[in-house]
Amino acid sequence: MAVSEYEVENLFLQQLQGLGYEYVQLNNYFDVLDNFKEQLEKLNDKYQDLLEFCRIPRSRSEITEHLGMTTTFYAMQRYVQPLLKSGRLEMTIPEAPKSKNQKFVSVKIEES
Repeated sequence: MAVSEYEVENLFLQQLQGLGYEYVQLNNYFDVLDNFKEQLEKLNDKYQDLLEFCRIPRSRSEITEHLGMTTTFYAMQRYVQPLLKSGRLEMTIPEAPKSKNQKFVSVKIEES
């Protein structure tokens, strides 16, 4: 039985909503822009929260749990790696990035 593209899209949207994603109706450029700003603010808040949490060295599993996630790989890719690249987070054992004892700590930024 053939399924229309419309039906496939609706099933996909239902699956995403079942995973906790929110459906947002975007009718014009300004709606897209407002939604983008809102999502960026949420992401920035999550980064700031993680940096506060890592004021003391934290393990991968502690970070994953703090972020409310179940997949460590995703937590590392989505949140930790960008902060490492930006210099806002550092590894406690930089010479052994995959060490089971690896922890991550916030870098104090000097204000001018």
